[in-house]
Amino acid sequence: MDSIEELKQELELQKTAIESKGGVVQTTYTHPSPSEITAGINSIDTANLSLATASVTDVKYGKTFYAGNTNLKTGTYAPQESQIFNDLYFFENPTSTDTYYYTPEPDQTTVRPYLFCTSPHKMNVTLTSTLEEIGDYAFGYIDDLTVNGLTSATNLTTVGEYSLMNASNIDLGNLPSSITTIKAGAFANAGANSTNIVVPAGVTTTGEYAFGNQNEIRSYHNNFYFYPTTITRLEKYLIAYRVFDCDFTPPSTIKVIGQSFNYGGGFNNIVIPATIEEMEVYCFFANSADAEELFHLETVTFLSPDPPQLHFSLFPNQLVGKLKVYVPDESFDEYYNLTFMQLYRSTMYPLSQKE
Repeated sequence: MDSIEELKQELELQKTAIESKGGVVQTTYTHPSPSEITAGINSIDTANLSLATASVTDVKYGKTFYAGNTNLKTGTYAPQESQIFNDLYFFENPTSTDTYYYTPEPDQTTVRPYLFCTSPHKMNVTLTSTLEEIGDYAFGYIDDLTVNGLTSATNLTTVGEYSLMNASNIDLGNLPSSITTIKAGAFANAGANSTNIVVPAGVTTTGEYAFGNQNEIRSYHNNFYFYPTTITRLEKYLIAYRVFDCDFTPPSTIKVIGQSFNYGGGFNNIVIPATIEEMEVYCFFANSADAEELFHLETVTFLSPDPPQLHFSLFPNQLVGKLKVYVPDESFDEYYNLTFMQLYRSTMYPLSQKE
């Protein structure tokens, strides 16, 4: 192809052919929902995949569609990019048992947003030390995702929204210390077998569901360590449905424990520091139908003489009458008379009585 004009014409023809068979071609970075992305994909029975052999040089000079990285192999693949049409998600059979492989180029610093969002059913990704950012939804909504090399990605600073969700094999207790931004759902449903979950000290942003299990299937871990020193809020659903065999005391920098922070999960004992100003609804709650045996929370200890702002359904109803709540002696009456502490009056004690 000798000119950009001819390239444009070829791209228009490819776009028309794909859309006529039910495919989805995105022309901007305003993306549809995951369900919309995959709509009609299975109805495509044939396609011209001759453009799926683009070299890195071809990509840089805009000579042809970008058909992904040269390290991608196995299966029928054609998410493509060009100067004209930014995104095309096209897998002839997204539920195929084939494994798709992806490794960034040696000097690549960013995995662009939505690169493989919802596309293959099964994918194996190897991250590299040059990566600085994984874009939003880059590997989002892939059912069977394996991510290698995360601990070696020592320049990684940003993990985008839902970008590594469902990555079952990663170790959430050994994230790179370089990370500063963990966006919403970045590790949702990921690392179910991680012994510990550790949020590195350099993190300045954690989004909702950053480590939560959206599928409501519990995962069990020994410890939860939260080391950031600039974050003042434990976000909504941050570690939902994660169960820890440890005690939990929020860092002294935390002022708000967000809605459903550890919904459906649990700790052995919880201490609420005097720095906590508000505990939002459901922050340690659970489904009413859940069996009592799922929750091993024994004590909650409040340290502030001035009760924080509390909301309803703070702790699992399954533990009412068994959960011991300790409050400062001088503020016992004030805690006792709080509307949202009524359920725990029968097991509320002055702090001086705590063993």
